[in-house]
Amino acid sequence: MITKKQITQLFGVAALTVTLSGCAVFDWLVYKIDIPQGNYIEKQQVEKLRVDMTKEQVEYVLGRPVLRDSFADDTWYYVYQFKSGRNAKVTKREMLIYFKDDKVSSIEGDYELSPDFNTPLGKGQMPTVENAADEGPMPGEETDPEELKEELESEQ
Repeated sequence: MITKKQITQLFGVAALTVTLSGCAVFDWLVYKIDIPQGNYIEKQQVEKLRVDMTKEQVEYVLGRPVLRDSFADDTWYYVYQFKSGRNAKVTKREMLIYFKDDKVSSIEGDYELSPDFNTPLGKGQMPTVENAADEGPMPGEETDPEELKEELESEQ
């Protein structure tokens, strides 16, 4: 038979166990935020980079680097780390930009460079607009309201 003393001891042990475990039992109920740190760089930004760009141009495209080496001013580090609050998964990406005579000489890291990277600015082919007449009126051109009405009716 269970005595009153044994019941008191059982509740004491249970209370001590719950107290020592803290919130670890209810960890899945606790909301944890995502933690992004560093320079988040998009693919479009990386595609704008070209060899022979100046430091000012690179800073304009990517923003300030996380780290500029004090002893070698010709290396910039763009580092990004993302820690998910749900599963604590950490994603890291980095890009190192090397300069020679204050111009980009090479880039290393986790980002894929565009095929035009080795073409200096102003030396490559300018983008062209194909079939500009099919795109509609240019800004500043007046359009006929009847044409717009016909176009809308043909789409329906």
